[in-house]
Amino acid sequence: MPRRGRIGEDGPGVGADLAARGQAEAPVYTPRQQTPVRRGAIRTLAQITQRLRTVLRRKGRSREDAEDLVQDALLKYALHRGEEPVRDAEAFIARTAFNQAIDEARRARRSPFSPKPVETFDLIDPTPSPDDQAIARAGLARLEAGLAAMNAKTRDIVLAQRLDAMSYAEIAKQQGLSISAVEKRLARGILFLQDWMEGW
Repeated sequence: MPRRGRIGEDGPGVGADLAARGQAEAPVYTPRQQTPVRRGAIRTLAQITQRLRTVLRRKGRSREDAEDLVQDALLKYALHRGEEPVRDAEAFIARTAFNQAIDEARRARRSPFSPKPVETFDLIDPTPSPDDQAIARAGLARLEAGLAAMNAKTRDIVLAQRLDAMSYAEIAKQQGLSISAVEKRLARGILFLQDWMEGW
């Protein structure tokens, strides 16, 4: 019966095959790594960050935002690694960047301010132009003339209802009239002013 070979003996054998296979599949340890990584599975930081930028851009972030998120994640990775080992650099950096993106989106939804520079907005001056001011003064003078041309009691009723927001009952009591009379005078006064301001 042929004798089985042992590791260390001359000639091929099961032990020699196992030793050779174990040597071929031995894990590779890289600097600053605490766990073994198989050959071909190691990504450089440059590859990790480039892949992360691409993913962030696909999720709708601008080129500048993606770069800022990646740089912030790298800084946090460097600080964390100085305190304790990081077993999976790619997972740590990606998770940090995504969490930062989520936090920024939440702050943007809660903030009443726009992140855009003020120079990008069209600012509108609410002050009326000189022409608009002149037209408004002329219209007011026209309205005052129309009120002066009205019957005094009708004018008082119109002003009480439109300016002082008094009810018909309150006006009727003040003027010593019935509510129906107040309604009629108010209607006539408004129609008069509408005709008077025609064209303005």
